[in-house]
Amino acid sequence: MNRIRSLSMVLCSLLFLPLRGDTGEPAPVSAALRGVWENENRFVEFTENNMRIVLKPYYRFVYESFPPLSCFSNPRSQRVAADNIHSLSLRYPRDKKVYPFTAARIGDALFLDFMVRLSIPDADPVARAELTESAGNAAAEAQSAAGTEPAGGLDGVWLPAGAVPALRLYPVEPAKDFYMMVFDGSRYFRIRYWKTDARERDVDGRFIGKDGKEYRLPKFFRMDGALYTCITATGKIIRNFEEGRIRVEDGTLRFEPERVVYAGTEAAYRQPVPYTLDGDVLAFGEPYLVRSVVTDLDAAIAEHNAKRRPPRKPIFDFLDLDFHWDEVARLRGDILDR
Repeated sequence: MNRIRSLSMVLCSLLFLPLRGDTGEPAPVSAALRGVWENENRFVEFTENNMRIVLKPYYRFVYESFPPLSCFSNPRSQRVAADNIHSLSLRYPRDKKVYPFTAARIGDALFLDFMVRLSIPDADPVARAELTESAGNAAAEAQSAAGTEPAGGLDGVWLPAGAVPALRLYPVEPAKDFYMMVFDGSRYFRIRYWKTDARERDVDGRFIGKDGKEYRLPKFFRMDGALYTCITATGKIIRNFEEGRIRVEDGTLRFEPERVVYAGTEAAYRQPVPYTLDGDVLAFGEPYLVRSVVTDLDAAIAEHNAKRRPPRKPIFDFLDLDFHWDEVARLRGDILDR
């Protein structure tokens, strides 16, 4: 009996261990991320077990390095199957809490603002077929007549995979809400999820589009350690969702909402949105980081900081003024004679 009890305690403890390698250490950062990345205001260097941030303050006149942060990989979510998605966690000095974040690598670009096509194995097979196969020739023909490309490659349920907007020297709390997208041919739906402390349950929420078609989504979703929901209390009907048409024009997405535009998001539809589609990864806008040509970051910092700062541009341009000194002398004489 004692042996069985001891074995049960060991098995239970193993369920709560983080992802670790064969040596018992936290899983290392993927080799695909290791190296130096940069944007206009910082370098980010990933090594096997660390992440270092180097800022470019003072108009890039100085590169300011900071101590590395402990960084390790997390287990892959069962609902996110894309190989170029990397789930990581950071530990900050004097902070016992672990801060997870997710990044997508597409070529030599690293995105934090991106979505992944969601795999819902428990979804209704009929609903899944409608999402993946019913883009329809009618939608393609309608867009062809309008001079736009069909958006069939976007069909499916898309989840924002990362809740952290940037990599900073201090902890960044997860977003309070996010929007899940559903693309079906030339139509799109946007559903808001918000943080909750409710008890997580494996149930679906559902809504019906303008054309009478029913869609199902997870009522609860856990992202970067936080729990989100799209329905209050014990309901299963998603009542507030945004619906409209979507067009692909010259490598951009143009949203045309027909009902319920969420407050504060109207600006997203005034101009076409650039996007990058790589299999089951959809990224919006410019990448957060790009692969740097720098390979030795310490040497690059030393070389850059050894340069002399160029002189500051004067506030006023040089003016070649021609004074009438004889007139000045006359005026001075008149003043002194008084």
